[in-house]
Amino acid sequence: MEEKQTEIWSRIGANLRNCRQVQGLTQEELGNRLGVTRNYICSLEKGKCNPTVERIWKISKILDVSMETILRGTEDAVED
Repeated sequence: MEEKQTEIWSRIGANLRNCRQVQGLTQEELGNRLGVTRNYICSLEKGKCNPTVERIWKISKILDVSMETILRGTEDAVED
């Protein structure tokens, strides 16, 4: 079960990284807008920490994507 959870969080982290890069933000810039450190963003993107739903929602608003895009990934990382 733990291995499956690790895989899920790694996938979410990769989706987050893709969305951030599409928006042209650095980890530090996203961290500043979110009120966290660059190291925290790095940990999220590597799937090493589990953000709350509220934090995922805030990230989605900053990156102008849906929560689903971060959680599930899509071909188009930017919301229409």
